[in-house]
Amino acid sequence: MKPVQATSAHGVGRLSAPRPHLLVVRASFATLGGAERELVQLLQALRSRWDVTLATLDLPDEAAEVLGVEGLRVLRPATPWRPKGGLIEEVLDRGHAAATRAWASLNIPWSSVDAVHISVCRGSLDVLPLVPEHLPVHYNCLEPPRWLHEDVLHRRVDGRPTRPLWLTRLAFSRQRRRDVRAVRDLLKRPLSLITGNSAYTAEQIQRVYRLDQPPLRDDGAPPARNAAGRPLQAGVLHPGVDLSCWPATATEDERADLQGLAVPERYVVTVGRASHVKGTWATIDALAGSGTDLVQVGGGAPEDMARLVEHATAFGVGFHPMPRLSQAALRGVYRGAVAVVSHAHGEPFGLTPMEALAVGVPPVVVADGGFVETVSGFDPQWLVPRGDAEAFRKALKRAEDPDIRESVQRSGPTYVATTFAIEEEVRSLTALLDPLLASA
Repeated sequence: MKPVQATSAHGVGRLSAPRPHLLVVRASFATLGGAERELVQLLQALRSRWDVTLATLDLPDEAAEVLGVEGLRVLRPATPWRPKGGLIEEVLDRGHAAATRAWASLNIPWSSVDAVHISVCRGSLDVLPLVPEHLPVHYNCLEPPRWLHEDVLHRRVDGRPTRPLWLTRLAFSRQRRRDVRAVRDLLKRPLSLITGNSAYTAEQIQRVYRLDQPPLRDDGAPPARNAAGRPLQAGVLHPGVDLSCWPATATEDERADLQGLAVPERYVVTVGRASHVKGTWATIDALAGSGTDLVQVGGGAPEDMARLVEHATAFGVGFHPMPRLSQAALRGVYRGAVAVVSHAHGEPFGLTPMEALAVGVPPVVVADGGFVETVSGFDPQWLVPRGDAEAFRKALKRAEDPDIRESVQRSGPTYVATTFAIEEEVRSLTALLDPLLASA
């Protein structure tokens, strides 16, 4: 492959590309959630196999530092593109053309790109009009955009709708149709494919985008195609855990970064922006009377945090929101917890239980969504029925049993290493993309 010249808002450099060149596209890293952390870990791991470039419209400097993108080749605009909020903007659906213009401003060197990996995010698919038709395109959908196709993101932290649900459905109808049309247009390309991050989300993709054959369940299995080469199924690409970021024993930087944090003596930890979809309110309900505090990582809207403090106080539950944590501090918070917990609604995969197991901490999560797929492979007793506070508290007591805890510390890292390590994700992605590269 010939050397190419790549241009970004942050400089021009001569790039040598002896290996296939993979362009990874994600519109925004501003939320700094699990999907963003996992994608950056994947990018670093992919560099052993690919010449990798990340293209994004919003990578705040603080996010770049926290995520550790140093050493990655990144294309981003000098002025970040961010979708405008507000109901009027949503009804008129005016953001897509602006997003495509923002992608065009990056001057992506398409002639040097061998394949495109698009990570689902508002604005990510708007790069598609710029992608040459001959290039293989993998849409790592993770899950169909829930803010368009479900109502769980349109509820206050206590579950009440932010507006009448009929109005929400009406407001997003135009964008919802556009999303379905964009994905179906993508899948008309013979060198395209779409994956969810679990068999659960592959089923959601199948339903929303109306694919012709039942979804695949095996990680990395290529889809069946019609005579024109169009994929007929949604596949699965499980996220991976970079075990170098989650060592089984505490490190010096972990202990150092924990100093100064107000961590209670006995607590569980939940990760994700405080919201109804993450089940933060329900977790407080389940902890009532248990004598266990809740440490929350991920922040939230000020009004939601105030409501959670009020709710926790009324139920006698200590509620401890954490500031933005380093990777080392996050490990330490996990390691000191009774369990990592979640009452999330329809969690597509559930990365935090795997991170917990990597450091030997039990995950106590609701039996819903991708949790069923990932946690049951380790020990289904860590899955609890939604709304069953007694089962939840029994699971916490089990998590404190010294023998069981020792067993999790021993077997948890092994389970993650053999099933959900980042190397497995690279292997699966390679298995998906190699046939497309051979056909290009």
